[in-house]
Amino acid sequence: MKLDIVIRNAALDEQAPQKKVIILDDDATIQQLLNAVGCMNADLSHYYPFSGVFTWNDPLLPYLFTDGKAIYFVPFEKAKVKDFLHTHNISDDTIHITTDYPWAGGPGFLPLEEIWESVFPILTIIATFVTISGFSLRDLFCYLQNHFLPKQQPPQTCFDIIFSRKRWNSSELAELLDLEQERAKELLKAFGYLYVPKQQQYIQGEKSEEIRRKLSDVKALDI
Repeated sequence: MKLDIVIRNAALDEQAPQKKVIILDDDATIQQLLNAVGCMNADLSHYYPFSGVFTWNDPLLPYLFTDGKAIYFVPFEKAKVKDFLHTHNISDDTIHITTDYPWAGGPGFLPLEEIWESVFPILTIIATFVTISGFSLRDLFCYLQNHFLPKQQPPQTCFDIIFSRKRWNSSELAELLDLEQERAKELLKAFGYLYVPKQQQYIQGEKSEEIRRKLSDVKALDI
């Protein structure tokens, strides 16, 4: 496969990105891609705006879609480039990476239980400008917490997966996340997606961006 790689240097933010064209085998991994462009200290959190923070300084992807399922915290050496392209609906074969993030101790993460608990006050705010009938936002996120916490997944991973697409088929989402389909439908509604019968899909509504901004306030770091 032929790929266009756009490389931004975090330490030189005003500098124009560097661009490279590489050719890889169809089964190449993300690690092989980074080796090919000579970027040993690289970051792909451009594609994971919520959960990317959990993988800074670690050669991991927060999730990939593989064989109709979401798999989590995938090492670069096991992450297939073709799965990455599919996961993020990249149709132009262009991948953006960032290099030279500082390697430092910095702040740590809150326990996962506390990260999940920090979602609930924000749900109250969201509920004031989104009218959803038929279910409780808090009940939904309690269900998600019970589903994802044993998998050691923070809520940010769920946020990234939903917002990665502007339109969803609820049965596809349910299969990807191993959820009950009714719960998948509720999750889409909670994130501001609206069902369009003619297309038989949920489409991002006008409230989705505001919900995204509110959810970005969910606290993950211990500062």
